[in-house]
Amino acid sequence: MREIVSPGIKLFIITLVAAALLGLVSSATEGSIEQNAVKAKKEAMAAVLTFVAPENFGDEIEGPDGTGLGVTSYSIGYGADKLPIGYVIMIDTKAQGYIGDGAYGGKMIVAVGIDDKGVVCGVKLLEHSETPGLGANAADDQFTGQFVKKSGPFTVRKTPPLGPNDIDAITAATITSKAVTTAVNNALEFYRDYIMKGGV
Repeated sequence: MREIVSPGIKLFIITLVAAALLGLVSSATEGSIEQNAVKAKKEAMAAVLTFVAPENFGDEIEGPDGTGLGVTSYSIGYGADKLPIGYVIMIDTKAQGYIGDGAYGGKMIVAVGIDDKGVVCGVKLLEHSETPGLGANAADDQFTGQFVKKSGPFTVRKTPPLGPNDIDAITAATITSKAVTTAVNNALEFYRDYIMKGGV
């Protein structure tokens, strides 16, 4: 009986020590993970609104529920005179109640920079699970650059000729192309219908 109990106690002690160490590592890295997420968001904000100094972004404001636009949050970029000159709107294609085209690979977080005249200044995919070499190409400037300096609404096209607000779909990734385009259109709608009309 002793031969069974002794290894069992040893195994229990080893498991207990391993769990305690794992808990310590988890709590030690939790803060840095959150800091890295905040840093990534700030870098994305600076990337989609390049004319706003990083220190001139206001606090992140939680997006309203029930719009169907997938807005999780937005931030205001201020000029030297402390007046708003742009907005960064975060869209989650898997947000509850989201109305629109979802991504092929699942959840997608898109940051859209819009100036104070309603013109798209930049688009950046913060998170996605799209297929490498296909849908993942939606994160490339070649695709996201199609939205810049335009006010939408945008439509995805697979074949030319393309109009001024038409977005050339990524080859073999039309679903992803539509998901990003819907996210940008939703950000523009949020800007026009909620921010500019004081609905938030």
